[in-house]
Amino acid sequence: MGEVLEHALMETLRMLPLLFAIYFAIELLEYRYGGAVRKKIVAAHRFGPLFGTAFGLLPQCGFSVVGAALYSQRLVTLGTLIAIFLATSDEAIPVIMSQPASMPIVLPLVLGKIVIALAGGYGVDLVFRGHRYAHESCGHDHTCGEQPGCCSHDVAGGRRRRDLILHPLRHTLTVFIFVFATTFALGLVLHHVGEDNIGRLFLKGSPAQPALVALVGLIPNCAASVVITQAFLKGAIGFGAAMAGLSTGAGLGLLVLIRENKSIADILRVFVVLYAVGVAAGMIIQTIWW
Repeated sequence: MGEVLEHALMETLRMLPLLFAIYFAIELLEYRYGGAVRKKIVAAHRFGPLFGTAFGLLPQCGFSVVGAALYSQRLVTLGTLIAIFLATSDEAIPVIMSQPASMPIVLPLVLGKIVIALAGGYGVDLVFRGHRYAHESCGHDHTCGEQPGCCSHDVAGGRRRRDLILHPLRHTLTVFIFVFATTFALGLVLHHVGEDNIGRLFLKGSPAQPALVALVGLIPNCAASVVITQAFLKGAIGFGAAMAGLSTGAGLGLLVLIRENKSIADILRVFVVLYAVGVAAGMIIQTIWW
């Protein structure tokens, strides 16, 4: 057990500097352009899924939170929200990029996300034509200040300059703990159970693996994307299953949707559509990839 603990700690510590640098760059980007991004998504109309895909690709779940809030205010279409959620990889890209040996997988991951998000977003808008902009919830009046639920409410909140350091530090520490815990747990399982048995636990080689991993992705916490990413990097799940889980894994955006949206039926619709698209994409990729 001591050897597994030491290996997990050393493996995780090596990624800390690069992980912090990535989160600092993301924080700086959101600090400078976050408000402009929200305005562009709202103004995009029929190009909503395209803009949603582009901004959803940015690491972390910041823009999935923005998308969920805008959708709850009926300022973007269901397809735009689904595109943002599908494009979001939460902590996956920073975790992969912080381990240089795994860098080659970033490009296939990003390209796969783009295709899935665009196809899913525009496909959903095509199917749910009547479920588009319900401006009656707050109208086009954008002068109602900072009242909760108002159209002009700043869904991402204000940022102070000191947050440019504090937020990345907190985020790095949080993800470090998740990655360490996941690496240690997987290491223990591999040590005591064996690589073949852990593969069977994750249904390795089974067509049902993407469906299982996609369920994990629906957990509204960044731990889900960390677990999926680490499981993939350790060889416990295939690329198709990882894509399915990271497609459904919109992180805190799902939590904001549950909290802000008043319609339970609408929330369920989002979850079902997101899960269905994620599983379908994962199964297709699994077939092609292997």
